[in-house]
Amino acid sequence: MKGKRVPKKSLTTGLRKKMVFPSDSKYLAQIRQIIDGLWTKQGLPKKDSRLVALAVDEAISSIIRHAQGMKRPGNINIELHLDEVCFKVIIKDNTNGFDFNLLTERDKKIILEREKQYQLGVFLISAIMDEISYYYKKGFQNELQLTKFIIPKKK
Repeated sequence: MKGKRVPKKSLTTGLRKKMVFPSDSKYLAQIRQIIDGLWTKQGLPKKDSRLVALAVDEAISSIIRHAQGMKRPGNINIELHLDEVCFKVIIKDNTNGFDFNLLTERDKKIILEREKQYQLGVFLISAIMDEISYYYKKGFQNELQLTKFIIPKKK
């Protein structure tokens, strides 16, 4: 499932797209369509497009769920970067930032137990994407980077 082989010449280099959406699940289908369109427009396998869109959908769904649970609506910024090496999705939000380290041990256990049902989503994202990075900028935003490498066919 990791990095499918495609002809290198089929890619237009350096495609970028930036979008901003409210943290509302009604926009998930639109985001999936944009990812699918960008991916398949470059001649990449449809199956991989659907998997990448699923991973991004799961990540954004989690952001929305946490924002709604904490009553902190806001916008989600999404950047898509596609070149001959990889497809990178950068998701930034300021909807649910908090410092987990400031919680008491009891509160941490309650949150982790409550979130247990969503751990399959993290597994799914990890299984589909090749690299995952998370950054928290205190008082500002969360940033999640998901990368899927594209391995060209050998000549």
